[in-house]
Amino acid sequence: MSNKHVHLKNKYISKAVELADKLLDVSVSGTREASDDSSMIFFGTIRDYAFKIKKLANELLEKKEK
Repeated sequence: MSNKHVHLKNKYISKAVELADKLLDVSVSGTREASDDSSMIFFGTIRDYAFKIKKLANELLEKKEK
């Protein structure tokens, strides 16, 4: 795998982490303003997937460092 290819993959993984951070912000704000159980479930799901994206991205980046 070329160095350019690795750099591009890291770039997109980093973008995914940035998006996950934005999703976490949305879930926090949404949870604060949620007025019913279905909204709480929705924003909780967003939070859970954002954490999963961050975890998987960090695992990929760690594998590349080894």
